[in-house]
Amino acid sequence: MSIRGYRDARVVGVDDGRFKKRKGGGEKTLLVAALFRGRTLEDVRISEVTVDGLDSTDSIRDVLRGLDFDFLLLSGATFAGFNVVDAHKLYELLGKPVIIVIGEKPRDHAVKEALKKHFGDWERRWGLMESLKPMFTVETDPGHNPIYYEVVGLDPGEASELLKACTFQGRLPEPLRIAGMIAKGLTSPKGSQPTQIH
Repeated sequence: MSIRGYRDARVVGVDDGRFKKRKGGGEKTLLVAALFRGRTLEDVRISEVTVDGLDSTDSIRDVLRGLDFDFLLLSGATFAGFNVVDAHKLYELLGKPVIIVIGEKPRDHAVKEALKKHFGDWERRWGLMESLKPMFTVETDPGHNPIYYEVVGLDPGEASELLKACTFQGRLPEPLRIAGMIAKGLTSPKGSQPTQIH
């Protein structure tokens, strides 16, 4: 598909909101899906996901139910802390390519150590993250740092073209930028600084 074709694609981005951890667990935060066709925001869906839980895959599937889209962009492989998504399962369930986008270079060693320290099932969570390798980079905003991405169900080169085609402002693809802005804005404490997503 050409860049022009990708610009007309229906792309949905999913990001999570802010949260506070409390003793006893079970907290939830918002999960926001923003659907774009080209530069037009066509739909927004809002759901919840459990902090440090294991329901992110099901929560993403549920929030996307009934949406007509071509590609799914996820803001990282974890939601609400260390609620790790199974991107391969999502691809099987939805039949749509899944691209995991990360704004900064991941610190794999630090993540693995944190999982070991806090989760008895750390090997399962780490395994889901490792299954996404290899990681690729693309410069979506010329002259600025690249973004990092992993992909399931699509050629990495095609994923790179898609990410460039749906980035209009800053480094992040617009569906993720707007999903993040909505999610963070709705979960920010009153009186806090305005949310800025780059």
